[in-house]
Amino acid sequence: MGLDSVWRPLYLFPQFFEEKAIGYLLGAGIEAEDLNDGTILLIDKLYKYGLTKLFLIIALELVRKYEVATKYSHLDSTSLHLYGEYNNYLNNLG
Repeated sequence: MGLDSVWRPLYLFPQFFEEKAIGYLLGAGIEAEDLNDGTILLIDKLYKYGLTKLFLIIALELVRKYEVATKYSHLDSTSLHLYGEYNNYLNNLG
């Protein structure tokens, strides 16, 4: 199946992914049948709502629930930073 598959009914969406390596694309444990019409509609709603907005709402609720001190905390919902030492192939390039 090619790009023409997007014009098929949403209930046939899992068939599009049957021969795709979706574990590499979306994460281990995700199967073609998981990508059904309900999932696709949910993803569309999440996109329209705004993932950054949703992340911020969840993070603020966790701060409130677990009483995380915020005097010296900084919640940046727009970027991701990694600190520390980690191994990957880029470290071995040069």
